[in-house]
Amino acid sequence: MINIVKSQPAPLCLSVEKEKNNGDYKCGEVLERIQNDFHNKCYICEDKDITSINVEHFEPHQNNKEKLFDWNNLFYACQHCINIKNDLEKYHPLLNCTNENHKILDWIKFEYEIMPLGEPKIIALQTDELTQKTVTLIQDVFTGTTPLKTLEARNLRRKLEKEMRPFLNDLFEYFSDDTFSEEEKTILKLRIIRRLSIKSAFTAFKVWYINKNSVYLQEFSQYLPS
Repeated sequence: MINIVKSQPAPLCLSVEKEKNNGDYKCGEVLERIQNDFHNKCYICEDKDITSINVEHFEPHQNNKEKLFDWNNLFYACQHCINIKNDLEKYHPLLNCTNENHKILDWIKFEYEIMPLGEPKIIALQTDELTQKTVTLIQDVFTGTTPLKTLEARNLRRKLEKEMRPFLNDLFEYFSDDTFSEEEKTILKLRIIRRLSIKSAFTAFKVWYINKNSVYLQEFSQYLPS
C-alpha cells in the first residue's frame, strides 16, 4: 500500500446514476479513471495487472447512496484483498491511501527477504487504531486467513518474489560491480529508478528496502515516492 492521488473532479455520470433506482457506480469513465489513478494496482496488496478486478467501496456503503456513488469512496482492488477486508470488525477503520495526511510509507514498514517460502513482515510504526488495523489487513493478505486464502496468498508472495528478485539484482550490480562503463552504470540506475516508480508492482517493499540502507538511500532517496 502506498499513497495515491485520486483525479478530480468526479466523473459526471456518477451524479446521474445516483438519481436512478438501479444506478451503476461503474458508469462511463469510472473504470478507466480508477485504473489510471491506482496505476493498475490493487490499492491494498499492490499487485499489478490483476485479473480479478473490482471497484471497491473503501467505506462500506450499506446501501447508503451518498457512499455508494461517492467518487472518493471508489477504489481499485483485487478480489483476494476485498474478500479479506470484508471482515469489518477486524479491519475497520483503515488508513486511507488517498488521504495525504495518512503517511502510509512513514507509518508502516514493509519488510521482505527473498528466501524459500519467505513471508513479508508488515510492521506498524504508529500505535493508533487505523495504522494497527491496516497492518493487520496487509499482513493477512500476504499470509491468508482461510485455507483458500492461504493458497491465494502464496501465489501473491510468488509474484512479490518475482518482482523483488530483479530489483535486488540490479541494486547488487549497481553497487558491487566495478566493471560497468559509465554509460552502462547510467542505464542500470535508470532501471532501478523505474522499478521504484509508484507505477511498479509492490512499490512499498522496494522503498523500504532502500530506506534500511544508508548507501542506497543516499543514492536513490530523491526518486522514492512519498
